[in-house]
This record gives sequence, C-alpha cells and structure tokens, in this order.
Amino acid sequence: MIEEQIIPGLTKPESKLYFTLLKLKTATAREIAQATGFHRTNIYDVMEKLKEKGLVTFYKEGNANYFKAADPHNLHNYLDNQHDTINVLLPELSHLYHQKKEEIDIEIFQGKQGIIAAYKDILREKKPVFAFGISAKLKEKIPIFREQFIQSVVKQKIPYQLIYTRRITTLPKAMQQRFLQQEFISPIEVHLYGGKTLQIIWEPDMRAILIKSKQFTETYKKHFKLLWKQAEV
Repeated sequence: MIEEQIIPGLTKPESKLYFTLLKLKTATAREIAQATGFHRTNIYDVMEKLKEKGLVTFYKEGNANYFKAADPHNLHNYLDNQHDTINVLLPELSHLYHQKKEEIDIEIFQGKQGIIAAYKDILREKKPVFAFGISAKLKEKIPIFREQFIQSVVKQKIPYQLIYTRRITTLPKAMQQRFLQQEFISPIEVHLYGGKTLQIIWEPDMRAILIKSKQFTETYKKHFKLLWKQAEV
C-alpha cells in the first residue's frame, strides 16, 4: 500500500502522518492519534517538522488546532532545495574528506549572558558576517543588547548580510537583509565570520555553539550564498 511507503526526504513517522492527513484532509491531533496510533506528543513533534518542510499547514478554531496536508507538489520544492544544497556542498565536502585533518575548537555558551558573550565575539573579530536562519529572537529575548550590538556593528563598519525568516524594518541600511521562509532554511540561527561558525539555539534553552574551523565555515558559506540568491530583497 502506498501509505506504507516512506517518502524520499521524510522519516517514516513523517511519511505516515503526511499520508494520514492526505486522507483525513483536516484533523486535530486527537483524530490523527486515533487514525495512526501515535501518541499526541509525538504527533506535535512530527507536525512541526512537516510544517518546516512546507508540507503541513494549520489553523486554530476555538481551543483546537487543526492540521491540513499541503499540496504534494510542495515535495518538489523541498527536495529540489535539498538537492541544490547538496550539489553546492558536495565538492567542498569531498575536498574536506580527502584533506588533512584540521584541528577544530568548539565552545558552548548557555543562558542570556552566554548568548551575549557569543555575539560579542563577532564584534571582536570585526570580519564580514554572513548570517541565516535569523528570526528576530535576539530582539524578543535580549532587546537592549540587540540595539547595542547593532550600533556597534554600524560604528565598526562590519559588513553584515542577514537572511531573515520574517521581514524586519528596524535594521540600519548598512546591514543588508533578505527574506526567506523558515521551511527553506535551518531553524538554527547561524553567523559565519572569519574562520568561525556561530550557531544560536533559542528554544527551549538559550545556547550558542562557536565552532572555530576555517574549512567548516567555508563550507557553510557556500550554503549561505545559495540561500542569498533564493532570498527575497
């Protein structure tokens, strides 16, 4: 049966729930649980992943959330994007595979003060920054520091290109921004500068991972350039 097949690019649970939604058309988590036997907590987790991939939409009616399968043609968009990304990254990944091992240094920052410390490293480096997956969480969670950080970036004339997951109107002209929907990029905020890759995780706990590796960062920059071309001004 087709609903027992695994859709390329999706996990087995993602495929199962997507097929179920295609049959049910619109359903609550309770109705999906009854149809699949999945626990409701797991259903919400999988639905979030399917929403990020552009395969599920939802709306709220009263106190209930209703999920609906998006047009299956959206699979082409998701898979084409993955294919393009792999094609861009493959030469560099192959190069890294055959190259002499590079020492990689990793630092982990936690909490609000940890996030601030991680961002300040960008100011110390004063190198051009390429960032994607930006969702305005810094403005939401640490608004005062966010304003100070932007002022410092402008004052130090640090070139900054950002790809946001929502349109922002409060950035100075010196910081270039474009817009790309969340389902096309990583939910993790990424800043590339010098030979460093800074990954910001906002939820459920604030955490920053700083990877010091020129090879790793250059590979990520290729991914950024692909996203920049696809993003809307």
